[in-house]
Amino acid sequence: MLARLESVETKLPTEFHKWASPADMRARSHSAALRATDIEIETLGDRVKRLEGPLKRLAACEDAATEALPSFASCPVQPANSLQ
Repeated sequence: MLARLESVETKLPTEFHKWASPADMRARSHSAALRATDIEIETLGDRVKRLEGPLKRLAACEDAATEALPSFASCPVQPANSLQ
């Protein structure tokens, strides 16, 4: 009985390690992939915010231009045909 118990005590941790090691490696690789994806999404979000800023200002200027032409001159973003 003692020999059988020793055998189980040896085999059980060994088998668990065989199972857990690949599972741990998969979890680590998935974790790294998710971190990389999070960084990409954050970078893209920053780029979108930088692009939306000028577009919002341009939309506000276009709204001002349709209401009253003189107020368009105060717009910080000038139309393309006025640039030389």
